[in-house]
Amino acid sequence: MKRVSLTFISILLTLASFAGDIVVNSATINGNQPAKKNQTITNTFQFTNLAEAIPLGFDPTKITISMRKLSPVLDGDGLPVVTGLSGFTLTYDASKSEIVLTQNATIPEDVSFSISFDAVVTEETAPADALTQGHGINVNIVPGSTVSGNLSSNDDVQAFGYTNGVLPVAFGSINASFRGQQIIVGWETLSEKNNKEFLVEASIDGKVFHSIGTVTSAATEGNSDVTLKYSFSKAWEEASSLLGFPVALIVLTISIMAVFLVKKKKVILLPIFLLIITTAIFSCKKDRDSVSYGDRPDVYVRIAQVDKDGATAHSKVVKIIAD
Repeated sequence: MKRVSLTFISILLTLASFAGDIVVNSATINGNQPAKKNQTITNTFQFTNLAEAIPLGFDPTKITISMRKLSPVLDGDGLPVVTGLSGFTLTYDASKSEIVLTQNATIPEDVSFSISFDAVVTEETAPADALTQGHGINVNIVPGSTVSGNLSSNDDVQAFGYTNGVLPVAFGSINASFRGQQIIVGWETLSEKNNKEFLVEASIDGKVFHSIGTVTSAATEGNSDVTLKYSFSKAWEEASSLLGFPVALIVLTISIMAVFLVKKKKVILLPIFLLIITTAIFSCKKDRDSVSYGDRPDVYVRIAQVDKDGATAHSKVVKIIAD
Protein backbone atom coordinates (compact mmCIF):
# COMPACT_ATOMS: atom_id res chain seq x y z
CA MET A 1 0.00 0.00 0.00
CA LYS A 2 2.84 2.34 0.83
CA ARG A 3 4.46 1.70 -2.56
CA VAL A 4 1.15 2.41 -4.34
CA SER A 5 0.71 5.69 -2.46
CA LEU A 6 4.18 6.86 -3.35
CA THR A 7 3.57 5.98 -7.00
CA PHE A 8 0.26 7.85 -6.96
CA ILE A 9 1.92 10.95 -5.46
CA SER A 10 4.65 10.76 -8.11
CA ILE A 11 2.04 10.66 -10.89
CA LEU A 12 0.26 13.69 -9.41
CA LEU A 13 3.51 15.65 -9.37
CA THR A 14 4.20 14.69 -12.97
CA LEU A 15 0.72 15.80 -14.08
CA ALA A 16 0.83 19.02 -12.07
CA SER A 17 0.91 22.19 -14.11
CA PHE A 18 2.40 25.56 -13.33
CA ALA A 19 1.24 29.03 -14.31
CA GLY A 20 3.47 29.97 -17.20
CA ASP A 21 4.66 33.16 -18.81
CA ILE A 22 7.16 31.99 -21.43
CA VAL A 23 7.81 34.10 -24.51
CA VAL A 24 9.98 34.38 -27.60
CA ASN A 25 10.68 37.84 -28.98
CA SER A 26 13.33 40.29 -30.26
CA ALA A 27 14.24 38.26 -33.35
CA THR A 28 16.98 39.76 -35.55
CA ILE A 29 18.88 38.57 -38.61
CA ASN A 30 22.28 39.99 -39.57
CA GLY A 31 21.84 42.82 -37.10
CA ASN A 32 18.79 44.00 -39.07
CA GLN A 33 21.03 44.83 -42.03
CA PRO A 34 20.66 43.61 -45.64
CA ALA A 35 22.83 40.64 -46.52
CA LYS A 36 24.41 39.17 -49.63
CA LYS A 37 23.69 35.81 -51.14
CA ASN A 38 26.30 33.31 -49.82
CA GLN A 39 26.96 35.49 -46.77
CA THR A 40 27.09 33.83 -43.34
CA ILE A 41 24.79 35.80 -41.03
CA THR A 42 23.93 35.54 -37.34
CA ASN A 43 20.29 35.03 -36.36
CA THR A 44 19.13 35.72 -32.82
CA PHE A 45 16.01 35.75 -30.67
CA GLN A 46 15.15 36.01 -26.99
CA PHE A 47 13.53 33.23 -24.92
CA THR A 48 12.17 34.31 -21.54
CA ASN A 49 10.37 32.66 -18.65
CA LEU A 50 8.79 35.45 -16.59
CA ALA A 51 7.04 33.17 -14.09
CA GLU A 52 7.87 30.25 -11.82
CA ALA A 53 10.15 27.36 -12.72
CA ILE A 54 8.72 24.91 -15.26
CA PRO A 55 9.58 21.25 -14.56
CA LEU A 56 9.88 18.65 -17.30
CA GLY A 57 6.58 16.89 -18.03
CA PHE A 58 5.44 14.05 -20.28
CA ASP A 59 4.87 16.61 -23.08
CA PRO A 60 7.84 19.03 -22.93
CA THR A 61 7.97 22.64 -24.09
CA LYS A 62 9.22 22.98 -27.68
CA ILE A 63 10.74 25.84 -29.66
CA THR A 64 10.61 25.47 -33.45
CA ILE A 65 12.84 27.64 -35.65
CA SER A 66 11.65 27.62 -39.26
CA MET A 67 14.18 29.01 -41.75
CA ARG A 68 13.60 30.49 -45.19
CA LYS A 69 16.40 30.82 -47.75
CA LEU A 70 18.92 29.96 -45.03
CA SER A 71 21.27 26.99 -44.61
CA PRO A 72 22.51 26.68 -41.01
CA VAL A 73 26.22 26.22 -40.28
CA LEU A 74 26.61 22.64 -39.04
CA ASP A 75 29.00 21.05 -36.57
CA GLY A 76 30.89 17.78 -37.03
CA ASP A 77 27.74 15.79 -36.18
CA GLY A 78 25.69 17.51 -38.85
CA LEU A 79 23.69 19.64 -36.40
CA PRO A 80 23.26 23.43 -36.41
CA VAL A 81 25.45 25.25 -33.91
CA VAL A 82 22.91 26.96 -31.63
CA THR A 83 24.27 28.88 -28.64
CA GLY A 84 22.82 30.58 -25.57
CA LEU A 85 20.26 28.04 -24.37
CA SER A 86 20.60 25.17 -21.90
CA GLY A 87 18.09 22.54 -20.84
CA PHE A 88 16.92 21.79 -24.40
CA THR A 89 17.75 19.02 -26.89
CA LEU A 90 18.36 20.06 -30.51
CA THR A 91 17.13 18.23 -33.60
CA TYR A 92 17.40 19.34 -37.22
CA ASP A 93 15.18 18.47 -40.19
CA ALA A 94 16.98 19.66 -43.34
CA SER A 95 14.02 18.73 -45.57
CA LYS A 96 11.80 21.17 -43.66
CA SER A 97 14.58 23.71 -42.86
CA GLU A 98 13.58 23.43 -39.20
CA ILE A 99 15.50 23.41 -35.95
CA VAL A 100 13.53 22.05 -32.99
CA LEU A 101 14.60 22.68 -29.39
CA THR A 102 12.87 20.30 -26.96
CA GLN A 103 12.89 20.84 -23.19
CA ASN A 104 14.91 18.17 -21.34
CA ALA A 105 15.23 19.76 -17.88
CA THR A 106 13.49 22.22 -15.57
CA ILE A 107 13.28 25.74 -16.96
CA PRO A 108 14.34 28.06 -14.10
CA GLU A 109 12.10 30.88 -12.96
CA ASP A 110 12.64 34.45 -14.13
CA VAL A 111 15.32 33.68 -16.73
CA SER A 112 16.07 35.03 -20.17
CA PHE A 113 18.29 33.52 -22.87
CA SER A 114 19.64 35.15 -26.01
CA ILE A 115 19.70 32.32 -28.55
CA SER A 116 21.73 32.58 -31.76
CA PHE A 117 22.96 30.53 -34.70
CA ASP A 118 24.78 31.21 -37.96
CA ALA A 119 23.40 30.40 -41.40
CA VAL A 120 24.27 31.03 -45.03
CA VAL A 121 21.89 33.07 -47.20
CA THR A 122 21.06 30.78 -50.12
CA GLU A 123 18.99 32.99 -52.44
CA GLU A 124 18.60 36.62 -53.46
CA THR A 125 15.56 38.72 -52.52
CA ALA A 126 14.52 42.22 -53.57
CA PRO A 127 13.83 44.77 -50.79
CA ALA A 128 10.13 44.94 -51.68
CA ASP A 129 9.79 41.17 -51.20
CA ALA A 130 11.62 40.91 -47.88
CA LEU A 131 8.58 40.14 -45.74
CA THR A 132 6.92 37.63 -48.06
CA GLN A 133 9.93 36.04 -49.76
CA GLY A 134 13.05 37.19 -47.94
CA HIS A 135 15.56 35.10 -46.01
CA GLY A 136 14.92 34.84 -42.30
CA ILE A 137 13.42 32.92 -39.40
CA ASN A 138 10.06 32.25 -37.77
CA VAL A 139 10.30 31.14 -34.13
CA ASN A 140 7.36 29.41 -32.47
CA ILE A 141 7.08 28.17 -28.90
CA VAL A 142 4.58 25.51 -27.75
CA PRO A 143 4.26 25.33 -23.93
CA GLY A 144 4.52 21.82 -22.50
CA SER A 145 2.09 19.87 -20.33
CA THR A 146 3.46 21.42 -17.13
CA VAL A 147 2.45 24.91 -18.27
CA SER A 148 -1.18 25.93 -17.73
CA GLY A 149 -2.71 29.07 -19.21
CA ASN A 150 0.41 30.66 -20.61
CA LEU A 151 0.05 34.34 -19.70
CA SER A 152 1.85 35.70 -22.76
CA SER A 153 0.70 35.89 -26.35
CA ASN A 154 4.30 36.20 -27.61
CA ASP A 155 4.54 32.58 -28.73
CA ASP A 156 5.64 33.46 -32.27
CA VAL A 157 8.21 35.90 -33.64
CA GLN A 158 9.62 36.54 -37.12
CA ALA A 159 12.49 38.36 -38.79
CA PHE A 160 13.10 38.55 -42.54
CA GLY A 161 15.45 40.51 -44.75
CA TYR A 162 16.61 41.16 -48.31
CA THR A 163 19.88 40.92 -50.23
CA ASN A 164 22.03 43.59 -51.84
CA GLY A 165 24.53 41.51 -53.81
CA VAL A 166 26.23 38.13 -54.11
CA LEU A 167 29.42 36.86 -52.51
CA PRO A 168 31.59 34.65 -54.74
CA VAL A 169 32.15 32.13 -51.95
CA ALA A 170 29.64 30.64 -49.53
CA PHE A 171 31.47 29.67 -46.33
CA GLY A 172 30.34 26.73 -44.24
CA SER A 173 31.82 25.86 -40.85
CA ILE A 174 35.06 27.47 -39.62
CA ASN A 175 37.14 26.32 -36.65
CA ALA A 176 40.53 27.17 -35.16
CA SER A 177 42.50 25.63 -32.32
CA PHE A 178 45.86 25.52 -30.57
CA ARG A 179 47.41 22.07 -30.94
CA GLY A 180 50.73 21.89 -29.16
CA GLN A 181 52.88 24.63 -30.68
CA GLN A 182 50.67 24.93 -33.78
CA ILE A 183 47.66 26.99 -34.80
CA ILE A 184 45.27 24.72 -36.73
CA VAL A 185 42.54 26.31 -38.86
CA GLY A 186 39.88 24.43 -40.81
CA TRP A 187 37.01 25.68 -42.95
CA GLU A 188 34.70 24.60 -45.71
CA THR A 189 33.06 26.30 -48.68
CA LEU A 190 29.60 25.38 -49.93
CA SER A 191 30.21 27.00 -53.32
CA GLU A 192 32.89 29.06 -55.07
CA LYS A 193 32.83 31.31 -58.13
CA ASN A 194 35.88 32.87 -59.79
CA ASN A 195 37.85 32.24 -56.61
CA LYS A 196 41.64 32.47 -56.50
CA GLU A 197 42.80 31.90 -52.93
CA PHE A 198 42.22 32.35 -49.22
CA LEU A 199 44.19 34.44 -46.75
CA VAL A 200 44.18 33.15 -43.18
CA GLU A 201 44.07 36.24 -40.96
CA ALA A 202 44.60 36.44 -37.19
CA SER A 203 44.10 39.11 -34.54
CA ILE A 204 44.77 39.58 -30.84
CA ASP A 205 41.78 41.89 -30.33
CA GLY A 206 39.26 40.64 -32.89
CA LYS A 207 39.43 43.98 -34.75
CA VAL A 208 42.81 44.46 -36.42
CA PHE A 209 43.78 41.40 -38.48
CA HIS A 210 47.09 40.34 -40.04
CA SER A 211 47.63 37.69 -42.70
CA ILE A 212 49.51 34.64 -41.42
CA GLY A 213 49.23 32.42 -44.49
CA THR A 214 47.72 31.70 -47.91
CA VAL A 215 45.79 28.68 -49.23
CA THR A 216 45.02 28.27 -52.94
CA SER A 217 41.44 27.48 -53.97
CA ALA A 218 40.81 23.78 -54.53
CA ALA A 219 37.95 24.54 -56.93
CA THR A 220 38.52 23.74 -60.60
CA GLU A 221 39.34 27.06 -62.26
CA GLY A 222 38.01 28.70 -59.10
CA ASN A 223 34.45 27.41 -59.53
CA SER A 224 32.62 24.78 -57.48
CA ASP A 225 29.06 23.85 -56.52
CA VAL A 226 30.03 21.18 -53.98
CA THR A 227 31.36 21.40 -50.45
CA LEU A 228 35.16 21.72 -50.29
CA LYS A 229 37.19 21.39 -47.09
CA TYR A 230 40.39 23.31 -46.34
CA SER A 231 43.00 23.19 -43.59
CA PHE A 232 45.93 25.36 -42.55
CA SER A 233 48.56 25.18 -39.81
CA LYS A 234 51.33 27.44 -38.62
CA ALA A 235 53.78 27.43 -35.71
CA TRP A 236 52.57 29.74 -32.95
CA GLU A 237 56.01 31.34 -32.57
CA GLU A 238 56.01 32.31 -36.24
CA ALA A 239 52.39 33.46 -36.26
CA SER A 240 52.74 35.50 -33.08
CA SER A 241 55.63 37.47 -34.53
CA LEU A 242 53.18 38.73 -37.16
CA LEU A 243 50.65 39.84 -34.57
CA GLY A 244 52.71 41.66 -31.93
CA PHE A 245 54.70 44.89 -31.93
CA PRO A 246 57.69 44.31 -34.28
CA VAL A 247 61.03 44.07 -32.51
CA ALA A 248 62.69 45.87 -35.43
CA LEU A 249 60.45 48.87 -34.83
CA ILE A 250 61.36 48.84 -31.14
CA VAL A 251 65.06 48.87 -32.03
CA LEU A 252 64.50 51.76 -34.43
CA THR A 253 62.63 53.67 -31.73
CA ILE A 254 65.52 53.11 -29.30
CA SER A 255 68.02 54.49 -31.81
CA ILE A 256 65.95 57.60 -32.55
CA MET A 257 65.27 58.34 -28.89
CA ALA A 258 68.91 57.78 -27.94
CA VAL A 259 70.09 60.34 -30.51
CA PHE A 260 67.39 62.76 -29.34
CA LEU A 261 68.35 62.46 -25.67
CA VAL A 262 72.06 62.90 -26.40
CA LYS A 263 71.43 66.02 -28.48
CA LYS A 264 69.25 67.45 -25.74
CA LYS A 265 71.97 66.65 -23.19
CA LYS A 266 69.60 64.43 -21.25
CA VAL A 267 71.84 61.40 -21.23
CA ILE A 268 70.87 60.76 -17.61
CA LEU A 269 67.41 59.71 -18.85
CA LEU A 270 68.81 57.22 -21.37
CA PRO A 271 69.22 54.29 -18.91
CA ILE A 272 65.63 54.71 -17.74
CA PHE A 273 64.38 54.74 -21.31
CA LEU A 274 66.42 51.64 -22.19
CA LEU A 275 65.00 49.83 -19.15
CA ILE A 276 61.43 50.59 -20.26
CA ILE A 277 62.09 49.36 -23.80
CA THR A 278 63.84 46.21 -22.58
CA THR A 279 60.87 45.42 -20.35
CA ALA A 280 58.53 45.90 -23.33
CA ILE A 281 60.56 43.52 -25.50
CA PHE A 282 60.66 40.91 -22.75
CA SER A 283 56.88 41.21 -22.27
CA CYS A 284 56.24 40.71 -25.99
CA LYS A 285 58.45 37.62 -26.02
CA LYS A 286 56.75 36.29 -22.91
CA ASP A 287 53.33 36.68 -24.55
CA ARG A 288 54.51 34.81 -27.66
CA ASP A 289 56.02 32.02 -25.60
CA SER A 290 53.10 31.73 -23.19
CA VAL A 291 51.42 29.07 -25.35
CA SER A 292 54.23 26.70 -24.42
CA TYR A 293 53.23 26.89 -20.77
CA GLY A 294 49.47 26.50 -21.26
CA ASP A 295 48.64 30.18 -20.72
CA ARG A 296 47.31 30.78 -24.21
CA PRO A 297 46.35 34.32 -25.20
CA ASP A 298 43.08 35.24 -26.88
CA VAL A 299 43.56 35.02 -30.64
CA TYR A 300 40.90 35.40 -33.32
CA VAL A 301 40.85 34.08 -36.88
CA ARG A 302 38.93 34.85 -40.05
CA ILE A 303 39.31 33.77 -43.68
CA ALA A 304 39.68 36.33 -46.46
CA GLN A 305 38.55 35.10 -49.87
CA VAL A 306 40.31 36.68 -52.87
CA ASP A 307 38.75 36.71 -56.35
CA LYS A 308 40.76 36.35 -59.53
CA ASP A 309 40.06 40.05 -60.11
CA GLY A 310 41.51 40.94 -56.68
CA ALA A 311 38.26 41.64 -54.83
CA THR A 312 38.15 40.39 -51.22
CA ALA A 313 35.39 39.17 -48.91
CA HIS A 314 35.66 37.81 -45.35
CA SER A 315 34.22 34.95 -43.36
CA LYS A 316 32.91 35.30 -39.84
CA VAL A 317 35.42 35.68 -36.99
CA VAL A 318 36.10 32.74 -34.66
CA LYS A 319 38.16 32.52 -31.48
CA ILE A 320 40.99 29.98 -31.34
CA ILE A 321 40.29 27.32 -28.71
CA ALA A 322 42.51 24.78 -26.98
CA ASP A 323 42.38 21.41 -28.72
